[in-house]
Parts: sequence; structure tokens; C-alpha cells
Amino acid sequence: MKEVMLREWKDLTVDEQNKAKEAETNAFIESELEFLTDDLNAERIAEDEYYREIGCAKHCAETTAWFIPSCYYEKHKVDVDYAVETRLQSSLYDAFGRSVYL
Repeated sequence: MKEVMLREWKDLTVDEQNKAKEAETNAFIESELEFLTDDLNAERIAEDEYYREIGCAKHCAETTAWFIPSCYYEKHKVDVDYAVETRLQSSLYDAFGRSVYL
């Protein structure tokens, strides 16, 4: 049996915290956009509501799809930051500062 040393958020360096926060924010936004797309595809929401939730116009989303996560983040910044911060504070981290899911 191997023993693994896990760390809490407060034990990470500033650089490790920044990397963990960025990774968690990107993963959170990606999952939220997937749920939103699923709702659109299942016709639980209308197309105009979909783009309103993303925070950009349909034309912008279609021509600059890479920008969609940024639009979503800007529109939902407070909620995303709160959810991410809650996850970060309650997670455990390995020696490289990566979140460990038990």
C-alpha cells in the first residue's frame, strides 16, 4: 500500500492556487455550457434564451465560437467565481497542486 500526501487549498503556493483556479473555472464553464446545449437540443429552452444565457449574439457565437466561454464567464462571473471558490476550498490537492477526486 502506498501513502499519498494530500494538501488543502491553504497549503498550495500562489502559483499552484492560480493554476488550480484556472483549471477549475474552465472545467466549470465547460460543464455549464454542455448543460445549456443539452437543454437547447432537448428543446427545454429556446434558441434566443440559449444565446442570452451565454451572453452573446448568435452571429458572434457562430463566427467566434472560441469566445463563447469568455462571454459566459463575463455574464455569470459572480456565480462562477462563487462555485469555483467553494470547490477549491473543499478539495484536496496532490504534490503538483492538482485537485484530487476521492
